[in-house]
Amino acid sequence: MDIETIVRLLKNADFHNITVGNGFIEFDDPSCIYAAFDNLLNIGWVVILILTAIMLFGWAVLYIKNGVKIDNLFNNAKTVILIFCILSAVKPIVNVIYGDDLFARGCDRRRVSLSEVQELLDMRNQMLSKSDSEDLYEIFDVIDSGSGLGYDLQDDLYVEYVSGVATEDEPEDSDNSTNKKNTNCVYTSGNGLKFYTNPTTKEEKVKKCVFDKAIDYALKWEKGFQRTPNDPGNRICDSKMNPLKDENGNYLLGATNMGITTCASGLSVECIKNMTEKDARQYYWTNFYRKYGYYKLPASAIAAVMELAVGGPGTVAKELKEAANVSGCGSSPVVNDCTAKAVSDFINKHGVNTFYKNITTLRANKRKGKPRERALGVQSLSNAHKVCGG
Repeated sequence: MDIETIVRLLKNADFHNITVGNGFIEFDDPSCIYAAFDNLLNIGWVVILILTAIMLFGWAVLYIKNGVKIDNLFNNAKTVILIFCILSAVKPIVNVIYGDDLFARGCDRRRVSLSEVQELLDMRNQMLSKSDSEDLYEIFDVIDSGSGLGYDLQDDLYVEYVSGVATEDEPEDSDNSTNKKNTNCVYTSGNGLKFYTNPTTKEEKVKKCVFDKAIDYALKWEKGFQRTPNDPGNRICDSKMNPLKDENGNYLLGATNMGITTCASGLSVECIKNMTEKDARQYYWTNFYRKYGYYKLPASAIAAVMELAVGGPGTVAKELKEAANVSGCGSSPVVNDCTAKAVSDFINKHGVNTFYKNITTLRANKRKGKPRERALGVQSLSNAHKVCGG
């Protein structure tokens, strides 16, 4: 896709101050609050002008019909002019008090490599050509533009997992027959998997070890294959995770295996049934650990976060920030650099045991019975990073 088209699409998506040069596209942070204030002020002036015009028209009508004294009209007009003068003076007065141009601080800039953008677009186009034209949402991810997410396109070039579609990124399988890949089912894909199958640095190896220990704990609680009709996860859903019904109004029965459901994954019942533990681990790695940004966290926090994510990743980032007393950093379910740093600082200051106690208590207070017991048990993973050599 040519650069002009990319810039036009960004402008259509309400990106501002877009510049292209030296192989990068730069633009203002979409979550910048100053841009929102600027738009609000512009709209506010338009509204004030419209209201003023209405008032002037009303005064003129009163003057013509009721013979209102012309002096009254002049007095009202002077009042309106005084109000406009006061509003116009607010900005320079605030700047004098602040000591600088407060309203000209501007927005942070974001920069993305053109080559990575082109790679992402090429991949999307390739997948789009193979997909159902009536179900375009299956290959797009929704990211909160106000989260402050430092999105790493190169690390997170992945696609959603669609039953019955093979990809070129499938990892080679071992000769172990129990882990034989189901060739008609795609459980994982994308560059992020390389950090699981072939970690190179000590940090990557420690984090993979901690991840595996968290999944070990989760699989002790998660059942194997099951199709219990009253389990909300056992539904066949559309691309927006809305449960589908048959002609009689009954939900289409899906399945769950090792905590992975047909509804959330988009996999067929057959693929869920044939899923091996290796498939499940790699699915959790790319769909949870990589997709939700947990890899940015310190190794000491990963075990708690991953186990909780298996039970539902949607609220984990929020619970994570509450446990570490983090304010701000956006509202996205994806862990960004801001949140990761705040969690790391909290653990360094208060200790990993305090962090685990906080986050497990938050989840446990929302559960009863075995789910509560499971949440509290995550405390046992607080030393997983040390066992893994961290």
